[in-house]
Amino acid sequence: MIFFIDVVGSGRPGHEPEVLSRIIDHEPGPEEALAKAKILLSGVDFAGARAVRVLDHDGREIFFRQLDER
Repeated sequence: MIFFIDVVGSGRPGHEPEVLSRIIDHEPGPEEALAKAKILLSGVDFAGARAVRVLDHDGREIFFRQLDER
């Protein structure tokens, strides 16, 4: 299955959050995609990043975490 792991910035007030980086991830299921997102959270710093989210292949959000919630 395909999942999208987004590193999200705050964006401009009144607008959608800005996607700073997107990783297209091929994993057997959502648990594996969540594990990959958690690895990114623990090992990478993104300037201006506020959150990480995982979307399924239909664009539905299945995981969202503010970076200060590590």
